[in-house]
Amino acid sequence: MQGRGLSLPAGTVLPDAIQRALAKNTHAHTNSTRSTRESISRKRNWWLPYVVLEFDKNEILIDALGGDVASPIWAYRAHFDVCRQSDISVSAYLRSDAPAHAGAGELGNKDILVARVDLTPVLDAPWNNDRWYTATAGTGEFRLVVQFRPSNNEPLTIEAFDLLKVIGKGSFGKVMQVCISY
Repeated sequence: MQGRGLSLPAGTVLPDAIQRALAKNTHAHTNSTRSTRESISRKRNWWLPYVVLEFDKNEILIDALGGDVASPIWAYRAHFDVCRQSDISVSAYLRSDAPAHAGAGELGNKDILVARVDLTPVLDAPWNNDRWYTATAGTGEFRLVVQFRPSNNEPLTIEAFDLLKVIGKGSFGKVMQVCISY
C-alpha cells in the first residue's frame, strides 16, 4: 500500500507537532545511519499519515514506513479469511499531535481524515488486482494490491483430519486435537 497526492482538507493547517517533526526529521534523515528495520521505522515516522484498513468487521491500524505527508508508503500485507462479500475501506489520517508515549498509535479524537477509498472486491473466482484507487473522500490516491483465492469447494469431513488426542469430554460429545491431513 502507498499513497500519492494526499493533502489536508481545505482550510486545515498542518498541526504544529507535525511541522516540528518534519523539520527535525528531514535534517536527521540526511545524516542518519540508523537501521531501517520495519518496526523501528514505523515508530520513527509517526508524523506521516497512518491508515485504518477495514474489512468485514476487522480493523488494522498501519503506520507509514516512509515517504512524505503527500506520498506515504505503508508497505503492509494483511490476510483475511473471507466468508461473505464485504467492502474494503482504507482511510488515511494525520495525527493532530505527537504520540503521548512510545508505541502510541491509537486513533485520536482530533486526528484529521486526509483521504478514504471504499472498494468491493470480486469474490467469485481467483482475483489479483494491483492498481491506484482515487479517494472517494479527501484528495489523492491509494495503491492497493488485492488478491483473492477461493478455498477448495469440497465439504470438510472427519476424514480430512488426523485425530491426535481427546482434549475433553462432555455430555454431548468430545473435543479432539486434530491436524489436517493432505
